[in-house]
Amino acid sequence: MNKYILFILIFIISLTLCGCWNYNELDNFYIVAGIAIDKNIETNLYDIAVEVVNMKETDIEPNIKSEIIQSSGNAVFDAVRDMINVSSKKLYWSHATAIIIGETVARDSILPVLDWVARDQEPRLSMDLIISKEKSAKEVLVSQSLTTDIRTFEIDIMTNENNAYINSPVIEIYEVINALALPKTHLVLPTIETTINNDQLTNKLSGGAVFKKDKLIGYINETDAFNYLLFRNEISKGLFNVFTENQEQEEVITLEIHNTNTRITPIYSEDQIKFDVIVNTEVTIGELGSKRDYISEPGRYELKKLAEKSLESDMERTFTKIKEEFGLDIFGFGNIIRQRNPKLWKSIEDQWDEIFADLELNIKCNIHIRNSGHFSKPIEVNN
Repeated sequence: MNKYILFILIFIISLTLCGCWNYNELDNFYIVAGIAIDKNIETNLYDIAVEVVNMKETDIEPNIKSEIIQSSGNAVFDAVRDMINVSSKKLYWSHATAIIIGETVARDSILPVLDWVARDQEPRLSMDLIISKEKSAKEVLVSQSLTTDIRTFEIDIMTNENNAYINSPVIEIYEVINALALPKTHLVLPTIETTINNDQLTNKLSGGAVFKKDKLIGYINETDAFNYLLFRNEISKGLFNVFTENQEQEEVITLEIHNTNTRITPIYSEDQIKFDVIVNTEVTIGELGSKRDYISEPGRYELKKLAEKSLESDMERTFTKIKEEFGLDIFGFGNIIRQRNPKLWKSIEDQWDEIFADLELNIKCNIHIRNSGHFSKPIEVNN
């Protein structure tokens, strides 16, 4: 009998302990979507702009709006904490998807931003890190959103759901932190800039920002970013153009990528290191801007050779451009040697920048054209 009484008492006590000890009403918080971080050159203060989701209930349906909260501080955390003096609600960071960094911060150092995220328990290390090419990072948050009411959530859709179609690297904060810890490894972060769409000022992701360790030193355009991603084996889909010449004008054939695999193999000799870069790509003809027959078997073979030569030339040009303009191994060739031949890497690590400056590549592209769409020959127009 005593056992039954004990069971009932335990059951009654357990009912009084149910519930979340740290439960808070949603109305007491602002949900943070994203944050823009700039640095004022005159005051040397960090200027922070946070995009929050402001939900106001109406008689018909919830009204979701984007609001911008701003503050300044001597440090990133100082500026973030100061926002409580501006907002009547506490900021909820767990749903934040991106940090936009202004050029003034990026050229100085991104370490203070990374350190704040890594030490604060609320922001997620899976947030995207993006560099603004405009005068300030704040301009990105206040621009017109085309597909959603929240600007940062729209950027998140571009980077995480449609990243296969943008010529820009996508990298999360924890990946940036890990990459900075690798010897002789340099980052390329995605960039965002202003553009006009249907007479509205909005933004687009394009190209990349090149870092020497934690400091921004320059930019690469969309074409070079595409080739950079090819080297890194980070292209799964996308488009590239093949230019042909006839007697009248230059013609453009657009190929759509469906699958790509890049294999990089170091080749060692007594006095030199080279790399074999083999790119296997599966494509379809997206647009045939030519009257010539590139669809029959002989024509398709000719197009295959033109496309392979074009892609090899583009990758070689980007590689040479990076060596001449930046002199940094953004491709990760040194890291490949470090992983596959640690003993050799230990002996050449200190001289890797000089070795990279004279590095030679053997680039070979193998392109397989799957089909030609609905038509088995070029569209003809009779006179």
